[in-house]
Amino acid sequence: MSDRHPNLRVLPPPLYFILCLALAWGVHRWRPVALGIEYRIELWIAVVLMAIAATIGGLALGEMKRLKTPAEPWKRPVRLATGGPFRFSRNPIYISFFFILAAIGMLADSAWIVGSVVVLWIVLDRFVVRREEAFLIHVFGDEYKDYTARVRRWL
Repeated sequence: MSDRHPNLRVLPPPLYFILCLALAWGVHRWRPVALGIEYRIELWIAVVLMAIAATIGGLALGEMKRLKTPAEPWKRPVRLATGGPFRFSRNPIYISFFFILAAIGMLADSAWIVGSVVVLWIVLDRFVVRREEAFLIHVFGDEYKDYTARVRRWL
């Protein structure tokens, strides 16, 4: 395997988030499908989802900063993050993307945007995470294999 990060050959993961949101928003504008929930409840759900996203994402970024390893998914990692939210999931930042997308869907009262969470998960799982995992095995070897044996890919 090359020492070149696999995300340099595909779109950076945040762009998949933006593309899913843009596509779902476009479909919502063309053929709106409401969630059928009272707006005040949607608003509260969105606030909770955003708080969860901010907590998970913030703790994950803080752990990476503490380790002095880049958070940008297209840069070569220096150290393997296994603390903080990385104790529960190997991909907490991507999980925070799911919560943000669901929160935006709630605020927009759009079943399309909420449903795009599943699309984003499939795309990240198939086209990003599997490549990243192969690269991390290349970089960290048995340390990463041991980590994958202890911690789930998602939740």
